[in-house]
Amino acid sequence: LESWQPDVKMVFKRNPHWWGTMEGDVSEMVYLPIKSAATRIAALLSGEVDMVLDPAPQDLARLRANPGLKVVDGLEFRTILLGMDQFREELPGSNIQGRNPLKDVRVRRALYQAIDAEAIARSIMRGLGRPNGTLVAPMVAGYTEAVGKRLPYSVEAAKKLLAEAGYPDGFEVDFACPNNRYINDEAICQAV
Repeated sequence: LESWQPDVKMVFKRNPHWWGTMEGDVSEMVYLPIKSAATRIAALLSGEVDMVLDPAPQDLARLRANPGLKVVDGLEFRTILLGMDQFREELPGSNIQGRNPLKDVRVRRALYQAIDAEAIARSIMRGLGRPNGTLVAPMVAGYTEAVGKRLPYSVEAAKKLLAEAGYPDGFEVDFACPNNRYINDEAICQAV
């Protein structure tokens, strides 16, 4: 690491004293944190930067159409999930007092079945996401199609489960989401 200016840039130089075999001719790498996705893509297209990590799905067609660029993509190990507070006896931010509806598996299953994960993958992630029925990514040893199979999307089944759990009219719950931490995280949260 030759230099580091937080939130500005990091400069890495090849170490001539490294004991391993060095392949290639890269002698320096400059990392520029560019927070805005649009600005990152503009910098790539203009030649100001040589590569970007995690471009927005809506930019991929334009990047693939550029003969001077190569897009490398694929599934990753990351699994986006909803964490539900099943610890506390009373759910903060809820209109249900004295108990926590999320402790009931029927409520959690209702939330699960009320989310159209296929529509999110198709529309928001533009085909680059894969709905999964478990926290384990398909590339992890031990993963099987059976463990990754999701329950079907069904608003009717969700309503039935909520009614069985004693919440026929639903209930209020706080919903906190990241913004610009993961690709399209805000849009996914709005869809949910």
